[in-house]
Amino acid sequence: MAAAAITVGVLALLLAGYGLVMLRRRARLREAAADIGGEYMHEGWTRPGGIGGPGFRIRVEATRRKFHTVVSVTAQAPGDYVIDAGFFASPLDWSHVRVPATVTQRAFVVQVSLPGYGPPSEAQRDALARWLEPGASTHRIHEDRLTAAGISRIFVASETISTTVNGIVTDGARLRRIIDVLSRLAGPR
Repeated sequence: MAAAAITVGVLALLLAGYGLVMLRRRARLREAAADIGGEYMHEGWTRPGGIGGPGFRIRVEATRRKFHTVVSVTAQAPGDYVIDAGFFASPLDWSHVRVPATVTQRAFVVQVSLPGYGPPSEAQRDALARWLEPGASTHRIHEDRLTAAGISRIFVASETISTTVNGIVTDGARLRRIIDVLSRLAGPR
């Protein structure tokens, strides 16, 4: 009986600790939302939640044992691209841009075609350069600005431009820098 009572007590203590951690995360996200002019979005009792605001959305995702903060800004992009920060070096370094493509991998003695990422075609490069022109050139987006915001990779989709940051980011100043850089790249809406 004593062992069962100890087990129940330990389990209750663990659940209480988890509940306190979740409540603290939500409180930090609410404070960050108020700081950046957004609104906290509750996503259930087992998820930290997110922040929504005018033209942006911030989600905290739990993948396995790690948390990631995903910041998205609305945009009308020409397609899907993955852009590393090194792309914005002067002149633009196209080796840092990837697009969805079928890649061929060797599996033992046969070649297998799998979905993956490859270099953009000339048409895709032209479309991305035209789309980025108003935001990147006008507002001088450089590697330094991306580094200051903590952005190493940008994901461009047809309706959003986003980045993923390790951990739960609740620092309002850093979130504003990330949103600012992504908004400048997205250009006028």
